[in-house]
Amino acid sequence: MEVKCCYSNKVYPLSFNVKDPSVSQLTSAIAQAVQVTQKNQKIILSGKVLSKIWKPKQKISKFGIKNGTKFLLVAPEQGDDAGQTKKQSRSRSNKSSRQKGGGDQIDQQPDQTIVEKGPPPGCLKGVKTPLNFFPDKAFIVYDASGVICKLSIEQESIWVQQDVPGGTQERTFLSDIQGCTLKSLAGFEDEYVMLYIVTTVKTLKFYFIPLQYSKCFIDYLQKTDK
Repeated sequence: MEVKCCYSNKVYPLSFNVKDPSVSQLTSAIAQAVQVTQKNQKIILSGKVLSKIWKPKQKISKFGIKNGTKFLLVAPEQGDDAGQTKKQSRSRSNKSSRQKGGGDQIDQQPDQTIVEKGPPPGCLKGVKTPLNFFPDKAFIVYDASGVICKLSIEQESIWVQQDVPGGTQERTFLSDIQGCTLKSLAGFEDEYVMLYIVTTVKTLKFYFIPLQYSKCFIDYLQKTDK
């Protein structure tokens, strides 16, 4: 059996000589491959943090991991001691902590410093009436770091371009998306939401998605034929 662990923008293949390894065997193999101790491993599949619910002797197939499965590993930076790790946990509003976030409930919460900026210039007006189709032009949003971006919907991917000199450009394919959710924005509940995406290698946040396109995004990002 072989599975793939996505960690720090790299993919690590893990092979086992049994058809259905135990959780303990999996976490031990991860520790050897990426040098992250078992207690510091946060393993995410389809938006769920498996390491919070499984036990060492259970078989990984019980949690949807089978031959060829890719999952996301989130862990503290190498070299962090226990004190630093606890400090990071208490200060998740810090930008670097937010960008390392996994699929748990804390990481999914909007950053109020970005919300307080209000909709970025050029952002589509949000309304309650739902729509079943995307607009012809790109969405204007903030990313997780508060930078204005253009978000375009493509046939099998989303294209994001930071709207600043020297800004990054990135395409995320639907096949790499493991889960998504929408979060209300305080003060803008009737107009906008934050889109939170878990991919095979990281998490993404996009602020001020117009409310009327909520269903469009969920239906599109959760395609069953990805």
